[in-house]
Amino acid sequence: MFLALAFTGCGTTCIVGVINPPNGGIVVSNGNLPAVCSQNQTPAAVKVSAYMASPCMNCGPTQQISRLSLMLAGVELHPGAIADENSPEWQELASDLARLPQRFDLVADSGTHQFLLPISVSGHIPAGQYSQIRLRLAETSSLESADGRSHSLQTRGGNSYVIVQLTAPFIVSPGQVNGLQIALHSEWGLARTSAGIIEVVPELRGEVAVNTSARAAN
Repeated sequence: MFLALAFTGCGTTCIVGVINPPNGGIVVSNGNLPAVCSQNQTPAAVKVSAYMASPCMNCGPTQQISRLSLMLAGVELHPGAIADENSPEWQELASDLARLPQRFDLVADSGTHQFLLPISVSGHIPAGQYSQIRLRLAETSSLESADGRSHSLQTRGGNSYVIVQLTAPFIVSPGQVNGLQIALHSEWGLARTSAGIIEVVPELRGEVAVNTSARAAN
């Protein structure tokens, strides 16, 4: 006769005890829990918006962006500061976009004479602390510079997503709407074409401009 006890939870360890094994006594062992347990599984509301920061600070007049068509297939957050591209811990915020990607185009603001990118998505993910966020692209997006030339939009590393820089962890708390506002920037960099030619192409990067949840936590 024996009795096995298991204690698990969302801490950093689990303890398993076995009373009266064949040789008598009590055996206790511990080990690390799966990484998913680091997140509070209580769903919490999150709203993410984005705008196009303009003009490009390191661009000449003819290189300024005049048109952008961005096909967005999702907004994902990850709890780790370092994560594999295909890590199962990426949390999809905009499930509707994952099922049906949506196109977002630049629109001119007559009041400020700037271009806006009216992205606004919301959803629910497990409460907890997140250290990475990325915008997933459904297909190659395009843009047009002020000189009338059309370009295929590039992302850093040639990935199918835009990494958004976070200066502080994003705390997702239950019982409130947690908000992030992202500033997207256009810049020019070097990329190799399919023909092996290196050329100057426009790139898109992002950074968190407003983190309402982190501000509230402080």
